[in-house]
Amino acid sequence: MSELLKQWRLDREASGPSHLQQATVISYESNLRRFEESGGRLDTALSEEIERWVDSKVGRQGPTLTPESRARALNAFLNFYTWAIEKGIRHDNPTPEIPRIEVSSRAVVTTDEVKAALAATDDDERCWVVLMAFEGLKAIDIAALLVDDLQLKDEPPTRRTRTGELVLLHPRTVEELKPDTLPTSGPLFPGFDNLRISQYLSRKLRAAGLQTKPDSLTTYSDSIAKEIAYPRGVRPDQGTRGSAKQVSTFVRLSPYAEISTTDLVVKMEDHFLEHKQTYLYDVQTKVANPKLSDSVMDRICGFSNAEGGVLLIGVEDRTGRVTGLGLDLKLVQDLDALLNRVNQKLKNDLASIAPLVRIAPNLVGTASVLRIEVPAGERPLFLNERFMVRINNTTQELRGSAQLDYIYSRFGSS
Repeated sequence: MSELLKQWRLDREASGPSHLQQATVISYESNLRRFEESGGRLDTALSEEIERWVDSKVGRQGPTLTPESRARALNAFLNFYTWAIEKGIRHDNPTPEIPRIEVSSRAVVTTDEVKAALAATDDDERCWVVLMAFEGLKAIDIAALLVDDLQLKDEPPTRRTRTGELVLLHPRTVEELKPDTLPTSGPLFPGFDNLRISQYLSRKLRAAGLQTKPDSLTTYSDSIAKEIAYPRGVRPDQGTRGSAKQVSTFVRLSPYAEISTTDLVVKMEDHFLEHKQTYLYDVQTKVANPKLSDSVMDRICGFSNAEGGVLLIGVEDRTGRVTGLGLDLKLVQDLDALLNRVNQKLKNDLASIAPLVRIAPNLVGTASVLRIEVPAGERPLFLNERFMVRINNTTQELRGSAQLDYIYSRFGSS
């Protein structure tokens, strides 16, 4: 193994489970190591060279690997070169140019199959079924869950994803995961790795006469997304523990919520879209500037008080040029630390909407862009006693009669 690959492995392991699961790191390393053993050089490889190597392992006419395995091999190179660019080792990513074979979708698990799986399991195993079917988590994600990732007593209850994003928990999950039965800290299911979880569930599912593989239960979460709209739609209204219910209150998203980040970076700023080059780093003074993160909170507040919107960090305001998060990453340990800062400030400054705001890094070309998706608020939102609102392509503070008139017209007299 080359020193470069060793460095990548150490950095990915140091980033912890919130960046890449250990099993994923091992899988990626295996593909990259085999590429090196075949004579390839990761520091100078071209897209044609990588494609030839992948095709020699897969074959277009009679593949020895499934399309899913081919996709995983390409993902290994994509992840490696994203890291290499962040470290300044390379200035280009050759993998996006390589064509991919379409991966056939899995059959969606039915409601009856989920009910049968729940009936066939008990204790921890039933929790695993719920997390798979209603949260879309695979065995490897469940094994990495920490007690601190779940905020079951928050209003509404939320779960922190491995990217630091807060998403709403499905009421069925809240009902199943009772705080007084969980560990006080550390792993949510101590002593269970993804292989043990899969093996335990496989035995129970087979005993119940189900042909469903454990991780296939995650397809159920996609099938109910339009009906229940988690984490984007119906909010769980959690009263006393164990009495979670759904209410007919929907999170209203901006028209850009379903548009990819790649498409949004080339759009001009407008009522629903804002670009910012950095979150912390002042490009003029070349040091951290807290006013920049304050301005991000202003935009989030403004979008909430208007019709919702999307804020992209890592894109120049006026030109739309993608600059990535490199400048901000000079001021923090890594991407996880940056995400934690954004989430913590959001929770401190705008706690009432923090669980509803989606924050996630997206890859655009070879650069990472932080996408912050804000739904339209249900009630007026104030930031340090200031009422911000999105007007055309600007965020403005409204005061006095203008503020009262806007609140009345936007939110009503209640």
